[in-house]
Amino acid sequence: MLAACSLLLAGSACQKETGMAPSPAATHATQEVKGAKEPKNKGRYLAFATSADFLEAAAQLDKLAPGETTTRHLEQWEKKYGFSSLRAHYAKKQQEKELKQKAKAGDGTTLRIPVDGEEPIEPYFEPYSEPVDEGLIIHDDFFAAMLSPEGTIQIEDKIFRIDLANNIVSYIPAMQDASYEQFVVAEPSENTTIRYFNFDEDVFGLLASGDQGTIYEESFRGTIRIGSGIGCGTSADGKEDPAYQYYANNRRLNCKLVYQSFGIYHSMVAKAHHQKKTWYGAWLGSPAVIDILPNTGAYWQPLCETFVESDTRSYSNYGAPYLGNETGDHNTVVHRYFSYMKGMKRYKGEVRFRIGQNITRTFSIEDKW
Repeated sequence: MLAACSLLLAGSACQKETGMAPSPAATHATQEVKGAKEPKNKGRYLAFATSADFLEAAAQLDKLAPGETTTRHLEQWEKKYGFSSLRAHYAKKQQEKELKQKAKAGDGTTLRIPVDGEEPIEPYFEPYSEPVDEGLIIHDDFFAAMLSPEGTIQIEDKIFRIDLANNIVSYIPAMQDASYEQFVVAEPSENTTIRYFNFDEDVFGLLASGDQGTIYEESFRGTIRIGSGIGCGTSADGKEDPAYQYYANNRRLNCKLVYQSFGIYHSMVAKAHHQKKTWYGAWLGSPAVIDILPNTGAYWQPLCETFVESDTRSYSNYGAPYLGNETGDHNTVVHRYFSYMKGMKRYKGEVRFRIGQNITRTFSIEDKW
């Protein structure tokens, strides 16, 4: 799952913090809820008894052991619950793509790399990119580890679905789990009542205030939901700044700085992957020590709050094991700056990435700052 320098909504505990002053205020994502219950595997999705349990699980996912990589950590968490997640689905797609490329490269009759100035001859492999479906992907690996491959999760008495194609979070009552198949393909039937919210809304706040969302009908075509106006308004808009940064003819960093809102969860993440170009033209992960440098860092105001939080520290993947295959995160640095059930009112992020003596341009995102 993974191939980019991204400021994403994914956890930071997997990285080593390097010598900067601590953030003046702890992010909401690190607040622990005492007495939280473990999620239950319902076969297709995980179920959390309360929103507090969900929030605590998300906070605990941020806590990695020294030297433990994000991928290894999340794999062990999924294994604990016998759960096949959206994160694992992304990883499988990436591995299948790379294996297919290698298999073709091993057959001299099916591969010929074009020389300079020559048009590509089929099959010619495009540079590796994240395993996305039509550009739709959840960049926060920690949140993706809690979701089913269909993008679903049960919290309290509702099954939610992150519908990336329509930019909405929909839900059905958990008692209607027999209608799950219709729900995940967004095809309403007489036996289901699907409702939805927009990604930038405070879903749990609206539900608590009596707004049950808008009824999803077969005629839905990305209609903008007209909410009740209850609550603290909408979250800041999602933004991302992605780019490949080349420092040699066969070496590059795939970097991103991202803020994503999904109604029930919002996060800001920075991520970078080191890649090496193979002789047959594919870009695969390659071990490297990578740093995330503040320039000047990340700043945000949580929704419904008046104070501003910040993180101006540096992070590194130094010490991550140089073992495993090309998809392991020994080639990745990631830091999750913010993650919470409510979004941000405004934010600004500016970071750079470093590998050896090479430093990238500034990656920047902001909204309403």
